[in-house]
Amino acid sequence: MESGGNRRGFTLIETLIAMAVLVSGVTAVACLYAHSTATLVRAEREAMASFLVARRMEELRGSSPAGLTGGGGLDPLDPVPGYSLYLAGDGRGRISQRAGPDDATLLLLWEVGDAPPVRIAVAVHSLLPQPGRPGTRLAYAVTSIGGRF
Repeated sequence: MESGGNRRGFTLIETLIAMAVLVSGVTAVACLYAHSTATLVRAEREAMASFLVARRMEELRGSSPAGLTGGGGLDPLDPVPGYSLYLAGDGRGRISQRAGPDDATLLLLWEVGDAPPVRIAVAVHSLLPQPGRPGTRLAYAVTSIGGRF
């Protein structure tokens, strides 16, 4: 038998250490990919919610203060009929109104104050299940119309 001074190749322990380093690197890249995908989806939903809030706010601001009826609310667990819309996106940037919460992914709520200047608040909540965060608010805005500032 030959003595160990002139060996070629890798020992088993060297191979196992190299595999552990490789697996750690691949796992880190996979986790980073999953996290960045989730962040992208959340950012898209928040951008859509901001657009919906801005659009509804402009619709309400375009009304005369006398034409607005006070009421509504921003509680996603108790939406007020006439002051809420159930919506869903199709994944391609198009949003459509839904009849109820069963097939909706977003809830648009607004609240109109009674006294001038009329305070208007608009919020969009997610209806998708999120652990420990039911009805997560994605976007919110408040403004006043009429009266003096």
